[in-house]
Amino acid sequence: MAAFFCSRSSTCSQLPNHEFFRGKPTSREVSSQHPYAEHYIGKPHVITADFNNSEEFEAAVRESSMSSSNTNQCRALKRLQQNQHRDRSNPHCDFCVFSQVEPLIPFEYTCEGMLERVNAYIQHQGFCQQSRPFPAVNESRSWPGNPPSPFVQPSNSTALIWAPNISAPACWPPLRALRLFLSPEDSSCVKTCQDAGFICEPAFFPFINSMEAFSGLDARCESLEAEKNHVFPAVQVERRECFVQKDPLLFSCAGFSAKHQRLCPCRDYLQGQVALCRDCV
Repeated sequence: MAAFFCSRSSTCSQLPNHEFFRGKPTSREVSSQHPYAEHYIGKPHVITADFNNSEEFEAAVRESSMSSSNTNQCRALKRLQQNQHRDRSNPHCDFCVFSQVEPLIPFEYTCEGMLERVNAYIQHQGFCQQSRPFPAVNESRSWPGNPPSPFVQPSNSTALIWAPNISAPACWPPLRALRLFLSPEDSSCVKTCQDAGFICEPAFFPFINSMEAFSGLDARCESLEAEKNHVFPAVQVERRECFVQKDPLLFSCAGFSAKHQRLCPCRDYLQGQVALCRDCV
């Protein structure tokens, strides 16, 4: 069977090098030619390597455990690497025959997987609920039972979850799937959630855009302001300034800043069905 040999992006697919993204409120970057295949399928069906790095490329070829009968494919990959060095502006993926790779179709790409998603969306998504205006920055919240915060930190975890004893607002995915992290500086919520084994969920941003979220994560805030920026809500570490998002249209999992630590709303997901959390079906 054929395995997907995929080129890892270095600087070729990053935002500053694309005219389309210039001036737009995003810091989106593409990690490889096919990020989904890289992160959610992986080896042995998908092998990702920097084709411009000869050592990494050759190590990936060796790791693939090609049999001697596949010499022609090895030579083809060598030629592909040489072509990449001649034309670095056109990174792409190629196919190589592997002797021990079984066929694989991710469940979410099957008819059954698609119907499972459609059923979950029809059953749970609601578009008729009116979202209330964002509260003022200095507005104090009132939660059922009058606790200081709707977030709690489970033992042996650095993430916050929605407190089980507090009624969660209507939301899809459900807020019980929320895992709230404070990102490192210069890291997007996409990467922060992936590093923790989760996925960033943009639907949760309105519920973590609050003073209580900063307090629960022990963010050192000497001031709190509402501003329009695609990395907010976030903490400016040096000045100890905390910012909530003023424009809900700017909520973004992809944004990052070297000066800010972001509040990242993550959730778990079903293996082979990334769009759904474990409690979503």
